[in-house]
Amino acid sequence: MKYSTLLLLLAGLSFNGLQAQDTLQISQDTLRKPWVSAHQFTATNNGVSIVPAFSLGRPAYVWVGKMGNEKWTLEPEIRTSYDLEPWSAVVWARYAHQTASGWRYQGGMHYALIFRAVEEEVDGSTLRTYSATRNVGAQFTASKSLGSGYSVSAFALAAKGVYKGAPESFVQLHSVMLATPKMNLGKVEIGLTPQMYYLNVFGPQGVFYAGYYNISKQGSPWAITGLFTQPFWKEESLVVAPVVWNIGLTYSMKNTHEKIVPLLNSSL
Repeated sequence: MKYSTLLLLLAGLSFNGLQAQDTLQISQDTLRKPWVSAHQFTATNNGVSIVPAFSLGRPAYVWVGKMGNEKWTLEPEIRTSYDLEPWSAVVWARYAHQTASGWRYQGGMHYALIFRAVEEEVDGSTLRTYSATRNVGAQFTASKSLGSGYSVSAFALAAKGVYKGAPESFVQLHSVMLATPKMNLGKVEIGLTPQMYYLNVFGPQGVFYAGYYNISKQGSPWAITGLFTQPFWKEESLVVAPVVWNIGLTYSMKNTHEKIVPLLNSSL
């Protein structure tokens, strides 16, 4: 028993030594590709959809994720009401390209589920279930830094319902946004982003103004966020609230990871 135990220990030490040697060898012949995972959690008094003119009309929770590298990202979004009733689930796939002139172009596609509650009487009691309309869409964004904390961006979105019962027309959203320099009040930063956008919902259309704001403390992941929007002009057939606004508490986190890709030895 003593000799067998000794042999097992020597075999284990030899294996561990080879394993450590292999690890060092692999680390010298690998390519490290950084990628980022970011998450943003928001609790707000009024859930606002991707189209700012429409809101849930009650408190909501929003989670926005982002995973990928400088060019390709996968960005899921989940929105629920304050009592966790499903509202929408969206998955974006985006590609970005940075030019030497400073312009950044981004294109993407999404698949979305928009939920609504359905109540029916079953055996004398009310049964509440949820149905979902399925949508696909595409977006294009062009943005450029103007220096001194300013930047401008143009955004275009077209989405359409798919499968049974979906409207045949597109929803279109086209906007221009101007990011302004952050105002510093001690350690508190205030960011404002005004926006003008054109909205066409299955035919009826309008032009709107929106203002986004962000109030945060330097170095803190917490921020107060929100928006205010109202129409400049719209057709009567476009039914939206005269004013949509919200205020929320947002927590943001971001992590940088590395994907290690082994390089093939050309001499083999």
